[in-house]
Amino acid sequence: MWITPWANAPSIDRLDIDALWERGIRGLLLDLDNTLVPNHPLHPEYGTVPVAVRAWLDAAQTKGIRLVCVTNNKKLAYCQKAEALLGFPLIPAGKKPWGQGLMQGLRQLDLSFKEVAVIGDRPTTDGLGGHWLRCPVLLVASLSYPYEPKLYHVLRAMEYWIVKPALYPQLVKYDC
Repeated sequence: MWITPWANAPSIDRLDIDALWERGIRGLLLDLDNTLVPNHPLHPEYGTVPVAVRAWLDAAQTKGIRLVCVTNNKKLAYCQKAEALLGFPLIPAGKKPWGQGLMQGLRQLDLSFKEVAVIGDRPTTDGLGGHWLRCPVLLVASLSYPYEPKLYHVLRAMEYWIVKPALYPQLVKYDC
């Protein structure tokens, strides 16, 4: 199975919100760990939403894009803290890629799958889940990548064998 993402970006804050809006995206299903919040204790912004990511989320909401976070994380206290930090709904134990949590998020957004994009750092969970929902997929690099063990780097590289080149590389801003 191949995933053809709309875009691959070094971070979520490099995705062009106006370009997403122009392509009809009105809602986003967002991954939590390493997409919105660094999940490695050595990361200087561990346990917080980095400033650039927060600014991007605020700009997306100001534009009128609805946001729901879907995470595979099962730790209830962690997820409640993250939801309060984000300021929009979070679905814990989302069982990505099989879609249970993603379907719940899609229902919460109250939009068609054509109007919703899935954004995450993992092709095998976020990418496949979005693909199976028939939503556009946008893949971003892990916020914790420089701090992760080398084995994770190998595993992430292996995941990308199912990813084809992006359809719309112009959705990524490199002049930030």
